[in-house]
Amino acid sequence: MDFINDEPKKVYISKDAYERIVIYSSRYARPEMNPKEFRETYGILVGYLNEQNIPYVKDAIPVLAGTGAGVQYESKHYVETAKIDESLYEKFASENSNKGLKYKEFFIGWWHTHPGFGFFFSETDTITQLGWQQANPYAIAIIYDCLEHNSHDAGIEVLHLEDVRKMVLSPYKFIDFELEDNDNIIKEVLKKRSKYIPLLQDFELELEQFNKNNKKKNFAQLQRNYGLLDVIKRSGEMNEEEFLNDEEKYLYEWNDDWLKKKYRKPKFLEKIEKSFQNIEKLKSQKYELKIRQLIGKIDDSLKKPLKIVNEIDKDLSNLKKKRESIYNYLDLDEISSIENFESRFNQYKLKLNEIKEKINQILKF
Repeated sequence: MDFINDEPKKVYISKDAYERIVIYSSRYARPEMNPKEFRETYGILVGYLNEQNIPYVKDAIPVLAGTGAGVQYESKHYVETAKIDESLYEKFASENSNKGLKYKEFFIGWWHTHPGFGFFFSETDTITQLGWQQANPYAIAIIYDCLEHNSHDAGIEVLHLEDVRKMVLSPYKFIDFELEDNDNIIKEVLKKRSKYIPLLQDFELELEQFNKNNKKKNFAQLQRNYGLLDVIKRSGEMNEEEFLNDEEKYLYEWNDDWLKKKYRKPKFLEKIEKSFQNIEKLKSQKYELKIRQLIGKIDDSLKKPLKIVNEIDKDLSNLKKKRESIYNYLDLDEISSIENFESRFNQYKLKLNEIKEKINQILKF
């Protein structure tokens, strides 16, 4: 393959992709902000190549915001982007079997911001682009600079390395691009930015408060005092920080040392299961009064966790409702924070409901 000549001659960018880049990035850098507070952002581009190998950028997914000038990709970001890659493959396999999708969509490149310092590849950017372009010679990078964005300028450029064989010494070039509905979308996005920024700022504060009250406090309390989900063996009970660290590892880290660690049932669950075992023994002896006394004790022990679960449920529902209108302008950190918490929380609720159903079945007996 000739890596020098295999390059995009032009790039098409959808309105949705452009809008997502601008509005998400504007949360962290925009003209009315103090430049000292600017933060770079990073994301991935989803699209396809047409018959002429011209890239079409269909979507631009925000991944994370950095701290100052630069972003730090972590293991959890690789996991979350891998999930998106898998979903794109499944979508193509499903729709293509019904002749519903003409082009296969995939990660066609990446985007990031240079707030206030223009369009170029730093050495780090070149290394990142090498990773994309070595796998796909048509891979592109979009750079957005909020200070270059005005009613007549989209504030973006498309870049590509000229010769990946030169590695980090490869020069870069600018690729011509066509923005869908160019005459209208540039002004339209500026208006939308003014509308969505306050909504996103409010949501960011609410998400922070939700994590503080429910993830770091209420759910940690459920697992520590009324545990129903298996946890890693530890000497002593977990505090909130230990619980959160274990949850993070559970979700994103798959090393051998981690997999070799053994899990244990929480003491609260062990106590309930032991009570059910005693009830089974009493059934054969027809000690109905003692059975009801044990059921009453189990039922009483569930009142506090049920109360906490209902409180979390209410807060989670409110948060998800507020998320609906701004979902496209949240990054993978924010989306996965809610979805992963909800997944583990639902596991706890399922276990709680199983215990309640078991109580009902015994009472019918």
